[in-house]
Amino acid sequence: HIRSDAQEVFAAGREILDVGVELGIPVQLSHIGSMAGFGQMESFLRMIDRYRMNGLDVSCDLYPYTAGSTQLIHVLPPESQDGGLAALTENLREPAFRARMRERMLTGTDFENLSLLVGWENIDVSTVANEENRRFVGRSIAESAQKEHADPFDFTFDLLASEHCTVTMIDRITSDADICAALRAPFSSVISDATYPASGLLHPRVYGTCTHLIEQYVCKRHVLTLEEAVKKLTSLPAGVLGLRSKGCLAAGMDADLCLFDAQALHETATWQAPAQLSEGMRWVFVGGVPAIREGAFTSAANGRVLRRA
Repeated sequence: HIRSDAQEVFAAGREILDVGVELGIPVQLSHIGSMAGFGQMESFLRMIDRYRMNGLDVSCDLYPYTAGSTQLIHVLPPESQDGGLAALTENLREPAFRARMRERMLTGTDFENLSLLVGWENIDVSTVANEENRRFVGRSIAESAQKEHADPFDFTFDLLASEHCTVTMIDRITSDADICAALRAPFSSVISDATYPASGLLHPRVYGTCTHLIEQYVCKRHVLTLEEAVKKLTSLPAGVLGLRSKGCLAAGMDADLCLFDAQALHETATWQAPAQLSEGMRWVFVGGVPAIREGAFTSAANGRVLRRA
């Protein structure tokens, strides 16, 4: 994961690519689609390609959505977390600390200043723990602050402090053109990046990533061919990870198969109701044993831990 996805993305990218060159090791750039610098993707991909042409084993991955999901504390400058989250929780109740954070967030360009880059209207609260804050889930910071008759900075500081800084957010940060450009790169794999949130309002990618890729970017928009999309979900990432028995249909490979009609696949997960399974997958075999048979789950549990060969 490079150290910046925003203004410093090129310097950050070169830094880790140069580490790969210096040490002679492969480099995998994580979820480059989350870059908040609109219009930078084509140039960033060309930079990766130059390193590849010079012999570096480098690839990348992305999730095919224009919104990301992470912890709300990441709207704050990185120095705010000095001392840990307990200290930050207390500091957010101090007027002087809040004033410093506000000033940094209004002007700072030396960190991923999301509130400045994308605006409070594009940052939604997705997970909280306290019942009194659940009314904010699914709403943007801008909307909630307005309803609470507060400015977005004070609202954010108050919410984080009341939740001991454990709030998550969905942030609309990437242009669709950048997603399409990254998908077309022959060295990009598709991931879900579905680490969190694990509760509250999930990101649709938790349930819908693979279906979303095929339904939207293959069948409807023709950004990729079906073969290209399948490769980005199977043999390409398997090769990057060194999973030698996975990713393609051949003698001696594990019998992991998905059988489907691409036109029948449909993502039912939405931003408002994300925890919904996709439709249209007819058969899934794991190690030769059906996990889905004619669209219905079986009781088979035939998976195993995968280790690099």
